[in-house]
Amino acid sequence: MRPKVYTSAQRIKYGWGWFAISIVLGFIFVSLNWAILAWIAFIFSGLSLVTAYFGKNDDSQNERVLVCPKCQIGNSMFNLNNNPHSTLFIYNEDKPEVRKKDGLNIFPMICFECKKVIKWASDSDNHSGNATYGFEYFKSTKMTKEDLKQAIDTAIKYNNKAGLKKLKKLKL
Repeated sequence: MRPKVYTSAQRIKYGWGWFAISIVLGFIFVSLNWAILAWIAFIFSGLSLVTAYFGKNDDSQNERVLVCPKCQIGNSMFNLNNNPHSTLFIYNEDKPEVRKKDGLNIFPMICFECKKVIKWASDSDNHSGNATYGFEYFKSTKMTKEDLKQAIDTAIKYNNKAGLKKLKKLKL
């Protein structure tokens, strides 16, 4: 099982949550004259905020696995589109959207399980602060006939027989 990696927004939210809990505990310990436990709680509250704002998602040692954010089913990037057991299919690789602020190439992928189109980008160094296991995920939408057509065209173009077979079985 892979360790949980938090986005920067999640880290800040949880940091403030632990800060609030430990501050309250610290004051309870002060009212009970338990000075050592109070100091420990206050120190922990400060460390929670330091971690929230200055912590990093260091998951560079983990395998790069692409995941549908809704289904949470992971797939190795190796031979993803032509793997008959894959639950994801990446398409339009030759014409990605480019995010202006940091130049990330954003690609669409289809999840065969939930029939959603998920936008994602490879961000192995986590420059955005929002990458999980080397990938940043954006909005997901319901798959349209146009999405399916573009994915089928990609499968034909790159001779992805397993992906093409799975795409043709999809019903909208």
